[in-house]
Amino acid sequence: MDSLLALDGAELYVRFAVWLCGADEASVAEFWDGYRSSNARDYETSLLVFLRWTMLDADAALTAVAPDDPHEVWRAWAAHDPEGALAAAIRDGRNEARTSVVASLAVFHPGWLLDRFQNLPEDLQAAARLYLNAHAEHTDPDLLLSFAKTTGDRQMMSATFQSLIAKDPVDAWTWLQQNPGYLFFGGSSDAVNFVFGNVGPSRLRDLERVASSMPAGELRRQVENKRFEILLASDPDAALTEAEATEVPILAADRLSLVGISLLTKDPEKSFGIAETICSRMNGSLEENVRVVYPGGDLNLYGGPHEVYRLFSNLATVDPGRAIDIALQGIGDPAKSSFFSSLARTWADQDVDAFGRWIEQQAKPRARTPATRVIVSELRKSNRFGEAIEWAARTPGIGAIYQPGHEISPADAEAWLESTDLPLKEGGDR
Repeated sequence: MDSLLALDGAELYVRFAVWLCGADEASVAEFWDGYRSSNARDYETSLLVFLRWTMLDADAALTAVAPDDPHEVWRAWAAHDPEGALAAAIRDGRNEARTSVVASLAVFHPGWLLDRFQNLPEDLQAAARLYLNAHAEHTDPDLLLSFAKTTGDRQMMSATFQSLIAKDPVDAWTWLQQNPGYLFFGGSSDAVNFVFGNVGPSRLRDLERVASSMPAGELRRQVENKRFEILLASDPDAALTEAEATEVPILAADRLSLVGISLLTKDPEKSFGIAETICSRMNGSLEENVRVVYPGGDLNLYGGPHEVYRLFSNLATVDPGRAIDIALQGIGDPAKSSFFSSLARTWADQDVDAFGRWIEQQAKPRARTPATRVIVSELRKSNRFGEAIEWAARTPGIGAIYQPGHEISPADAEAWLESTDLPLKEGGDR
């Protein structure tokens, strides 16, 4: 006995567990008398003491710890004799005894506890929910999810589902598909990120299997996109190869754009090359509106793939002229293109003079005319009316230069007119 009491930690636990198998009640009581005041006392070893003692004589174990905290005895008793411990705790009547037993049952016998849940007093039902939620990660998720679904316990469902995600997100997704209507964390559009948000590259094949098992539609597309996002973060070269091999032009453009964005800081030249690939593959249809119909819904892409806009907006911060030149290869009529207009306006707003020099280099009206409209608008907003008129005079059909709300003094207007070479109308007016 003295040699056991001289040990502590893991060594004591192992040696004591072996010794305890053959110990009688008197030996257990003797060990406890020496161990209860030890500075090295720990919960796990104490639980072993009372597991054995309550098997031999539970009442004697409870008496031995009085007036100390008896919760360890109740928990140990419930661990090996759930029915006897619960009945005794209810007879005892003290809240400490009742909740200690329920806490132990939630850990060691959750199925037994759930089977008898409806027969528990109301206060113990509340305690059972509390402890089952606290230990959800150690409990069979199917057991808890089934109970939570039956009883409408949203808190338990949330705690259990999140523990299932941590264990196996694919199993969590499977459960979600089998139980539609339990998207307690948000709408269906959030489901993929909620379940697969922390999935690493080791689960890429699992995600591929999940996607292949789903019918065509928005959720399948989201799972495929999440898989590609994870691949891109872990292996950009493999992601680029996969994007280039994607047969659907719109999907290929989106994925190539994501790769291009990811490479912009490290290798902007490669990002520009990817942009050229996108535009050559789209062959003038980059900005066409697309409506994809699938069972149960549809998907509208107004103005083309959304990630392409992000790529070109980022490229424009590096070299706006080159970005617009490449974009012109992928769109139809720039005059009708919100994509072209957005890039042009962003550049004109940042450096209108550089944008003007780019326009001067455009020999064909296809790009020159809509670009001139942009620069005229930008100059007009800056009250640079003289330059705006000069630009407008070079290109027919630009429209009015003056707009209500833009103020220019008569003296400034007269001074500018005198400095121009605009031809006089009949009567001497310009």
